[in-house]
Amino acid sequence: LIAVTGLAGHAFGSWRNRETHQMWLKDLLPHDVQNIRIMSYGYNSSLLGHRKAENRLLDYQRLFIQDIENARSGFKTRPIIFIGHSLGGILILQVLIECKRNRTHTHILDAMHSIMFFGTPHQGMRTYDLEEMVDAESGGYETSKHNLLRQLREGSGFLETQKEELSHIWDEWKPKIVSFYETAPTLTVERVGLSLSLAQMNKTNFLQSDSGHYRRDGKESEMVNRFSAQLFIPSEQRVPVEENHTNMVKFASAEDRTYRTVVRYLKEWVDSITKSYGILRSFSKS
Repeated sequence: LIAVTGLAGHAFGSWRNRETHQMWLKDLLPHDVQNIRIMSYGYNSSLLGHRKAENRLLDYQRLFIQDIENARSGFKTRPIIFIGHSLGGILILQVLIECKRNRTHTHILDAMHSIMFFGTPHQGMRTYDLEEMVDAESGGYETSKHNLLRQLREGSGFLETQKEELSHIWDEWKPKIVSFYETAPTLTVERVGLSLSLAQMNKTNFLQSDSGHYRRDGKESEMVNRFSAQLFIPSEQRVPVEENHTNMVKFASAEDRTYRTVVRYLKEWVDSITKSYGILRSFSKS
């Protein structure tokens, strides 16, 4: 199982509940689903700070493929279950498209068994406030962060092309897919200046840069609407989550309704994989 974090996310913190401090991939899932190897994948997609490296989706895709190859060296046929939150889901899809193009990596596509998408913006997401933040941070100069956000905005030509390229993959490989979509609004990002106290910073979710502090304390908005978060293909299962875009993957406990749904699907998939492998091993020995 490979869980991929979203835009400006963290491989550990993005899945960790802020109140209970439970990181469900580490603290809960190993107790509830057996016979799986769990990996969390992160990449530096921060929108703040002066980084020498550029924020390019193509580079994220290439690095992710190499990291998958490294982690699965010697086990290329082992089935893969992907979990992607927000941009993480787009990154998974870009990897699948590249693996179809490049025969060297087709085995990753062949090993794909199933995918869970959480708030993945297949048809774009609200980026207006994020673009304003990047504009202020860059002093008005064009950066790779601007281009990344344009690729993700609603009505993006990049995402429309991706949709067309994926249709062939769904038809040929037919993975099991569950799409979770948020039903609660998300607070937008706003700039709050440089003179806040430590106590004020600790009250909410802060982002800090040389040009000021930003926090998710603006107007409520649908970050990824329910239509964008669904693929609308026949094999897809669709599940609403009564949380906002950020918190929809931060399960507080094993009793969380969405977590229990995740566990049920994973158990079904792992059981199916285990039975199929058992049949294949018996066939190979006979």
